[in-house]
Amino acid sequence: MKTHFINFFLVLHLLISSQNSHAQSTSSVRSDGTILYNGQPFFPFGFYGVEQNDLHYLKEGGFNIAFNYFEGATINTIDAYLDEANAQNIKIIAFRRALNSPSLHNSKPALLAWGLYDDIKS
Repeated sequence: MKTHFINFFLVLHLLISSQNSHAQSTSSVRSDGTILYNGQPFFPFGFYGVEQNDLHYLKEGGFNIAFNYFEGATINTIDAYLDEANAQNIKIIAFRRALNSPSLHNSKPALLAWGLYDDIKS
């Protein structure tokens, strides 16, 4: 469990500092490892595999992030998901294998980071 936790935040750390190309929001990592979103500390607290029509439950429960592979999703489906996540103020970590061109979605404010790999061997 500890290895998965460390791997998750290592990937998050590496991706968050280079991902956000849109002007309205910025992400970075302080030298102490704290994630900053728009200059404010951000602690990711959420769930894996949340469907678009369930994102409002995360907001209602006080959560701020969803982790999704988008298996078999189209560009339009992912765009709609990211738009709904933004409307609910939920950030998304999406796995890159979801599309061959993840940069198509980099302008979406809800997209916090692209995951490159899950359950990597230590």
